[in-house]
Amino acid sequence: MKEQALLIRMDITEKDGWFVATSKDLDGFVLAHPSEEMLLDDLPSAIKMLIDARYDVNCKVVPSQFGKPKSKAKPPWLVIPAEVESIAIPAIAA
Repeated sequence: MKEQALLIRMDITEKDGWFVATSKDLDGFVLAHPSEEMLLDDLPSAIKMLIDARYDVNCKVVPSQFGKPKSKAKPPWLVIPAEVESIAIPAIAA
């Protein structure tokens, strides 16, 4: 994954009072919380831990600017290698 960004899409569902995030882009990823806010707060660190461990990298995870802002669809998450973060994050924010 060196110097390569990934776009991670999440499916968020509610089941039995729990909000559950899974991803077809991250095989085996499951994160659940009793509130959607808690789930969304923890998603970046959970994605980071899995990517860092799986690919032996150090990355930064941020929400992308893609998606439908006025819909309930959550934007995908962008995974950026730490070595290019100082270049990539300002470019995304612009």
